[in-house]
Amino acid sequence: MDSKMPITIVDASYNIPGSTGNPKEEHFLKRIPGAKFFEVDEIADKSTKYPHMMPTNEMFCMFMKKLRIKNDDNLLVCYDRLGMISSPRVWYTFKLFGKKNVAVLDGGLPKWLAEGHPLESSKYDIYQDDKTENDQDYMFSLDKSKIMNLDKVKKVSKELVENKTGSNWQILDARSSGRFQGTAPEPRPGLRSGSIPGSINTFFMSLYNEDKTFKSPEEMRKIFESAGVNFDENINVINSCGSGMTACINILALKAIGKSNTSLYDGSWMEWGEVIKP
Repeated sequence: MDSKMPITIVDASYNIPGSTGNPKEEHFLKRIPGAKFFEVDEIADKSTKYPHMMPTNEMFCMFMKKLRIKNDDNLLVCYDRLGMISSPRVWYTFKLFGKKNVAVLDGGLPKWLAEGHPLESSKYDIYQDDKTENDQDYMFSLDKSKIMNLDKVKKVSKELVENKTGSNWQILDARSSGRFQGTAPEPRPGLRSGSIPGSINTFFMSLYNEDKTFKSPEEMRKIFESAGVNFDENINVINSCGSGMTACINILALKAIGKSNTSLYDGSWMEWGEVIKP
């Protein structure tokens, strides 16, 4: 990561269902030098009962001031402590808010540690006073065209069920095949299992090597194609998962192999499975 251009490093660690520990406390104990901590559930829309939904412009700009992350041309690199699980969500968040030069550290903190790179450890105030900052340095604006709500996904689902080959849309689910097929329970208590009608499935874990780095572009393309993903840029692939988190791994992988016409169903299965009855 040596560069003459200033780099902002963001620790995007978050506990998905099944993971343990306290991401913030572990950030204080062991982080890449200079990394800032992005609180996924705090920098989020608080008007909904669902966790880590995309924040409003006002909220995002306020938090970026507190974190001192400007909307400039400098490189911003996201990583997480599990490899590459929650960092793609934060990468996508920055992309949707207009940050141009954003990347994800392939393999995350485990890969960093395995290669013997330095760490730092200390507690510090994550947020600084936002009142001292110039608003012009933090002009972020959400691209809402890349976020799909329940009504839109319902329409696309109906269209896919009725005329899958004639649609300009696909819905790609990043959960495991068991959860997608309804043969394995959901990790969130009380949430039914199953999938959105008309959707297809690529489990995000299938895209990784053993060290949690991405497989080669050729391998990933084969995985997506075997699931039925259409690489025609006229086709918009709506990405879904359990809560809008790991769907962003598929978005990142698709972007890496040349598929940019993608979007996110933010509510994902936690909303669909609760609201839509089979």
